[in-house]
Amino acid sequence: MYKYGFIGMGNMGKAILKGLSERGLCRDVVFSSGDPEKMKSIAEKTGIKAAEGKDSAERNRNVASMADIIILAVKPQVLPSVCEDIREALTSEKTVVSLAAGIKLEKLYELLGDKAVTVRAMPNTPAAVGEGMSALCFGKAELTGEKKKEIREIFEACGDTAEVSEPLLDVMGVTAGSSPAFTYMYIDALADAGVKYGIKREESVRIAAKAVLGAAAMVLRTGEHPEALKNKVCSPGGTTIEGVESLYETGFKNSVMKACTACMDKNDRLSGK
Repeated sequence: MYKYGFIGMGNMGKAILKGLSERGLCRDVVFSSGDPEKMKSIAEKTGIKAAEGKDSAERNRNVASMADIIILAVKPQVLPSVCEDIREALTSEKTVVSLAAGIKLEKLYELLGDKAVTVRAMPNTPAAVGEGMSALCFGKAELTGEKKKEIREIFEACGDTAEVSEPLLDVMGVTAGSSPAFTYMYIDALADAGVKYGIKREESVRIAAKAVLGAAAMVLRTGEHPEALKNKVCSPGGTTIEGVESLYETGFKNSVMKACTACMDKNDRLSGK
């Protein structure tokens, strides 16, 4: 038996595995993927146990049979077929953790049956560098304190966690899960500005990324509101307040809010609202 079983080995699955590996926990992991060549490569590079089977359905079923905590790291459109693969292998002793956006607990129990305890998690891609932010929703699951601790440890191996109710899980899926893409766009724009005024591209990207990292650290470490920290950068009659005024004029904050709204709308469509 294995403690953790991963079904799906895309960017998120690999990010979490990397965190577990750095904590020395990969000896307790078994995984499956729809791509046998990818499985072979990951197993050879990491030493993690790859499930056997003639096809992905059998491999998925074997993961569910061998693991105590089963992480479904697959896209929402693939989830129903994966649930069909593993449904008969589940028991009341097992816990299933779904990473699929928009698929509610009620739907998961419909797909999986009510034998195993099912929870939801929404991690983000910075988990790959140990700076992830994962939302966890245990719902009405009858989990012991020890089992909840084990699930938290999976995601704390690659960052921080927050336990939320299911309605707020999808909100965190946007504010934490989607927002790295927006932030990369912002860093790229800052780097473009640096290049425009003569800084080499590679150096400009490094400077922009470090500035964003430092600003985020200031918010977390000081506990001050971002608005207050922004005001401290804006000297009276200085250059920064001119840039802030331009961002107000071009609707910077409104653009971010609209992007988050677009993500929530898509999430609602995935969940069938």
